[in-house]
Amino acid sequence: MDSGDYSLVKQAYSAYAESRYGDAIVILENSALRSGNSYMLFLLSVCYLHEDKIGKAESIIRKLKLSDPAYVPVQYLEAFLVMKSAGDRESAMYRYIELLQKFPSDRVLKKSFKRIQAAKDFPAFQREARLRDFVPVPKPKRVRIASKRVSVKHKANRKFIYLPLLVMFIVLMIVPGILYHHDIMQYITSIVKSIGISTKEHTQHGKDVMDMVTLDGAHYDIIEKYNREKTSEFYYSSESLKRDFNRAKEMIKSGHYNEALVILNRINASNVHHRVKDRIAFLRNFVLDIDDRPVSGYTFERLIEKPHLYRGVKIQWKGKVANLKKKNDHIVCNLLIDYKNSHRFSGVAELYAKQYPGTIENGNMVETVATFVNTMGEDNRIYLVAENITIISE
Repeated sequence: MDSGDYSLVKQAYSAYAESRYGDAIVILENSALRSGNSYMLFLLSVCYLHEDKIGKAESIIRKLKLSDPAYVPVQYLEAFLVMKSAGDRESAMYRYIELLQKFPSDRVLKKSFKRIQAAKDFPAFQREARLRDFVPVPKPKRVRIASKRVSVKHKANRKFIYLPLLVMFIVLMIVPGILYHHDIMQYITSIVKSIGISTKEHTQHGKDVMDMVTLDGAHYDIIEKYNREKTSEFYYSSESLKRDFNRAKEMIKSGHYNEALVILNRINASNVHHRVKDRIAFLRNFVLDIDDRPVSGYTFERLIEKPHLYRGVKIQWKGKVANLKKKNDHIVCNLLIDYKNSHRFSGVAELYAKQYPGTIENGNMVETVATFVNTMGEDNRIYLVAENITIISE
């Protein structure tokens, strides 16, 4: 964002903060579309929604998701629109569940999900839901990189430009301290996600980039020993953190993705510097984008003991279907894990699925391959997104 755009966006944000949405639109409309800056487009789309210009807002949201898929605020916007148009509470929750797979530590998404989950009268909640409560707009700030977008028209061109982008990244890497800027990490992530290559190519190219993401040469303490916030995990030395970080990368390279996720989740839930967490998010997203990850052997009992360690892992569990709700494009049900009888089962998980047997009914014994998203609610309920479901017995 150059100085001229920064001056404009400050004026636009002031107008937004004062609820002068029409003025903000006038300021942003031409400059945001010209520059393609993610924050400016995001702010413009928010103002469009406040002015009930939903068609224009949706057009920008689609543009942002293509040009900067790592930009999380646009996901808040889309999820809010899904929630406002959802036919029922479960359909609204499903979109947030999908996003929490990718961004399990995002406080905005977790807060929004819990609010929807707690709604006893969803139609009333839906009518009264305010955009500002679900889509926070931070103040604008200067960034070092003018543009983080990769503009491509054809998938073939994406492969063609990959090498120059990788070379550019290497150049950036050798400039002291630049890698540790949050916006650079988002830029790298957007490149990897926008390449549009197969899983095999994704894995190989990702490994090449992954070798360059390190904790070496940082000009700050990579752990915060005197962190005021209580963390679930704690590192006492930088050396132990670096060992775990490097071990996770080696596990990714060798295909032990679930084990790598456990280590990455441990680091993310600890007292490490926020810039280290940017690296963790990059590696996690790389793993989660691999379609054919193998399943883990983690049991319900092990997962529920420390659920923050297992976010994103792929599990294979058996159980009994209960409280099944079939929607237009997905199902939601309770899965009674390791069900033996009404008094003997390991626990209950909330299961969401887009791919499912058409004949599935309450009482079926099933086996599912699914991704663990998070635990939610007062009962610490496990939420799973199924990759497939097989009926074992009816």
